[in-house]
Amino acid sequence: MDRRGVPLMLLLGLAPLTATSLKPWHIPPRAPTIRLLPARGCPQSLGHAQDVANRGSWVERELVPASPVGGLICRYAAARRPSSSPTLAHWARLDRAQARRLAGVIRELSTRPPSGAVACPAGFYQATLIALSYRTRAPADLWYQDTGCRTLDNGWMGASEIANPGFYGRFAPLLDRLCAPPPPPGAALPASPEG
Repeated sequence: MDRRGVPLMLLLGLAPLTATSLKPWHIPPRAPTIRLLPARGCPQSLGHAQDVANRGSWVERELVPASPVGGLICRYAAARRPSSSPTLAHWARLDRAQARRLAGVIRELSTRPPSGAVACPAGFYQATLIALSYRTRAPADLWYQDTGCRTLDNGWMGASEIANPGFYGRFAPLLDRLCAPPPPPGAALPASPEG
């Protein structure tokens, strides 16, 4: 074997380990779903929603399409009573540059299924909805479960923070900078949702 074959063998040997060559994490369907339309703003409550609903074949290939022109983040605080639903705590509109930055970070997340034994902190019925708008397609909605073992999904495929440095190192901090996280469960909510 000559020296030219060694790098090619190494490259071919590593190819199956890339995130794009693995099947994405297909999450089980959850209902009811909610559709977030950036032009309408954030609903005051999540109601009984458990996930988002998107249209388009892109949901099976990627968490979000590239090149959004704007967006909306809606952060919901945990319900205080078991019979009530999470209420809007903070929200933010995203300009083109912010939306593209967020979409770029999301698109780099590994969508490999989480595996192995993991101990998660307590999870609460609290979530963040993200809607990215596009010129020539319907908005892309994401459901971010921001307590417990955090996950992000588009209603079909997802990303987990488990063994995913892009998730806890880039995505979560960027989202918190773009829109303040909801208060911890039991804390007082702002008098009116902050934008």
